[in-house]
Amino acid sequence: YHAPRRRRRQAWHDSLAVRLESDFPHTLDSRPEVLAHHPDEAGLADKAVGYWLRAGQLSAARSANVEAIAHLRSGLVSLAGLPRGQPRSRWELSLQLALGGPLLATKGFASGEVEAVYQRAQELSRELENDKDLFAAIRGLVHVCHVRANLREETQLVDEVVELARRIGGPAMLAEAYHSAGAQAFHLGAFRTGHDWYM
Repeated sequence: YHAPRRRRRQAWHDSLAVRLESDFPHTLDSRPEVLAHHPDEAGLADKAVGYWLRAGQLSAARSANVEAIAHLRSGLVSLAGLPRGQPRSRWELSLQLALGGPLLATKGFASGEVEAVYQRAQELSRELENDKDLFAAIRGLVHVCHVRANLREETQLVDEVVELARRIGGPAMLAEAYHSAGAQAFHLGAFRTGHDWYM
């Protein structure tokens, strides 16, 4: 395998990826990490990143969190093959947000790794002006601050989460934002304010 030149090995991986996609389409639904490996080795980062993201999401949905983290981190490594710009930032944002849940499950809510993932997602969603993903990123940071009992720092984040939820207007998002505000007020000893958020 290592005897041929790199270019030839990449061509083999490219043809394997094409063959898997055309002859075994069910692989995308069952084992996207197999599909991801071949475009990755072929130097087709744009295709590989999408498959790694799909593999991570499927693993997370099965609560295979360690596996999900590995796939999503492989996707982040593959990003290096893409030029800087909005498409790359969008892929990275999707990977970072997908990584948040499995890291919460395996490392805990107060983990520095969780905080770093949600901070990066926050930066990217601001850069891309994506309010929905910004909401998800800040909600992740609210969890980190809350579990660390860093309630003063959490105040600013909760205010922004409520503002975003009101601007976007989805009832589920509003419920999440109001719950965050109510829980934070309760833990600060502002019981009446906390009660009002839940009413």
